[in-house]
Amino acid sequence: MKKFIMPAVVMLMATGAAFAAKKTDSSKAVVSGYRFGNAGEPACVITPKSCETSGNIVCTYNGQQLHQLEDSMCGDELFEIVTNP
Repeated sequence: MKKFIMPAVVMLMATGAAFAAKKTDSSKAVVSGYRFGNAGEPACVITPKSCETSGNIVCTYNGQQLHQLEDSMCGDELFEIVTNP
């Protein structure tokens, strides 16, 4: 039983460390927001709104969630720019 528990604990710790490292590697950047295109439009359409690449509140424009442009497609979701008072 000990032969199973120790590798499982090490694996869980490694997984947690990988997620923690990924979280700290992501830097906050301000980018243009893109929405999914409607019928007859390109797949990803730029909006006049700027958003951040990380945060807590999902960035929206006219009720549509905004994404970062990756190649010619809408990729990762974007977040509202929050200013601290």
